[in-house]
Amino acid sequence: MPWTKKQISQHIRAAKELSKIKDEFFSFLKPGVSEYEAVEFLRKKYKEHGLWSVHAPIVAFGQNTSFVHYFPSQYSRRFQQGDLVLLDIWARVREVGAPFADMTWCGFYGRRIPSEMEKVFRSVLLARDASIRFLRSRVREGVVPRGREVDAVARGVLEGAGYGKYFLHGLGHPLGFRSPHGTGARLSQKKGEGALEKRVGYTIEPGVYLKNKFGARSEIDFYIDGKEVVITTPVQKTITKI
Repeated sequence: MPWTKKQISQHIRAAKELSKIKDEFFSFLKPGVSEYEAVEFLRKKYKEHGLWSVHAPIVAFGQNTSFVHYFPSQYSRRFQQGDLVLLDIWARVREVGAPFADMTWCGFYGRRIPSEMEKVFRSVLLARDASIRFLRSRVREGVVPRGREVDAVARGVLEGAGYGKYFLHGLGHPLGFRSPHGTGARLSQKKGEGALEKRVGYTIEPGVYLKNKFGARSEIDFYIDGKEVVITTPVQKTITKI
């Protein structure tokens, strides 16, 4: 069912607050901070910014970024020189019927980002941007594509870069009201048979996960309004240096 104008406004407000929290998170990070402490920092920030979430966000340092769904414990890794950081945050405003916003951002602590990390991250961004261009092109033509068609575009880019087998999940999902994952067609090979709905929020989040090394993901939110694709979250261009 299409979101109301109020729900779109609520989603955009949540996305703006998540963007502020993302900036505060990267200012907070320093050597010795644990993943668990970083998660607790984010929980406090949700409350300060008037947001609510169903469970803890994802914070991963170093090799832990290679796990698709990583949730740190109290005895988690501490931040150190040379670590890649993966931040995945999702929340909604504290109002009845409000939908979630969801975003993922990567950072690096050190003077120089390793070339392999740069290559992987650049490939992820190329996959993200190619899927957005495809989506916009089809919508301008008056066609709303199926979720698996959008997934195939991003997957093709990563396969061409040699990382296809390391893309371990679907490209995106509809945003929900009780959790970040809503119902309906996903941007996925297996669950993306149906066409995307207009005026419903979705994510685009390609990722590459190199076992025992590192992983990178970029996630944005969007909705389709008429013949326009509206992106509601920040779009990362480079790895954030810490």
